[in-house]
Amino acid sequence: MTDKNSIRSVDRTIDVLETFIGATGSLKVSEIETATGINLPTLYRIMNTLERRHFIRPAADPTRYELDYGIIKITSGWLRNQDVVGRIEPLMQELAETTKETVAFNLYRDRQRICVREIPSQQAINFTRGVGTAESLLYGASGKAILAFENEIEQKKLVRKISKSKQKKYLQELATIRKDGFATSENELIEGATSIAAPVWDISATILGTVGVYGPANRFTKKKIQLFKKQILSVSQRMSTVMGYSGP
Repeated sequence: MTDKNSIRSVDRTIDVLETFIGATGSLKVSEIETATGINLPTLYRIMNTLERRHFIRPAADPTRYELDYGIIKITSGWLRNQDVVGRIEPLMQELAETTKETVAFNLYRDRQRICVREIPSQQAINFTRGVGTAESLLYGASGKAILAFENEIEQKKLVRKISKSKQKKYLQELATIRKDGFATSENELIEGATSIAAPVWDISATILGTVGVYGPANRFTKKKIQLFKKQILSVSQRMSTVMGYSGP
């Protein structure tokens, strides 16, 4: 029985959004219809509104939909209250101590990554970007470690901004990052710097951001890079667990 004080259209909209809870990826319109019991004409009107307000978006397959960044904007206050930085701080410190290089956590917001915590290396020569720095996902290990796990539509929207002759190779690089679980970069944002980063996931299996290590390229020997990769993957997985992620 419907609560006489409820607004039916709002209830239905929330029903649509709640079908994505626990979903491992995108959903077909038919799956949403079955889960909610909403007739198709009404369902399409609701979904068109949610898409216009950036709460959902078409997946690579246009018959499927997934959550969009509007959900993060709505929950950003809640996330702040959960003190993301405070919860991952011990692991940030651990990574800084073991690598002796600058460590940073970048939060994923509005197709950008924003540095919200940085621990500069104590070595005489180091590189830092600064808390509050917002940058494109296209460049640097921290950006590409996010973009590699975005859907194909979002990837292509951003990749169009680089030279057409380089797009195929860039997309291949993203595929490799997705397979390996981490990204590396050299001389992309800071001349003479090397960076390694891996994604951190939250309770809704959405990328929260990335944790990365960077420093002078001459200190990042092949042996150290292999060691740092293992350490960053370990820390990123444990950060994800701290943030409630229970995936593989």
